[in-house]
Amino acid sequence: MIPPILLRLRVGPRSLWLPLFLLWPFWFLVGILALPLAVVLLPFRRGRRWIKVGWAAYRTLCAARGLHLDVGRGATGFHLRVY
Repeated sequence: MIPPILLRLRVGPRSLWLPLFLLWPFWFLVGILALPLAVVLLPFRRGRRWIKVGWAAYRTLCAARGLHLDVGRGATGFHLRVY
């Protein structure tokens, strides 16, 4: 499973490309720093819950690849694509 790489956001005539792959190192670091805390709390319910929530968030993020959202029409519309 690979997280999304790019996000294209178009509002009206303006289009914006957001490189999501630049955020991967940050989220990797957050996960590495949070993992020891979750392992220490593993015997308790909170540790298990944190690991499950983290894994579910990662899977949801990966499932967002291919998302295509169109609201409105033409120049007044809102378009979102995740690559």
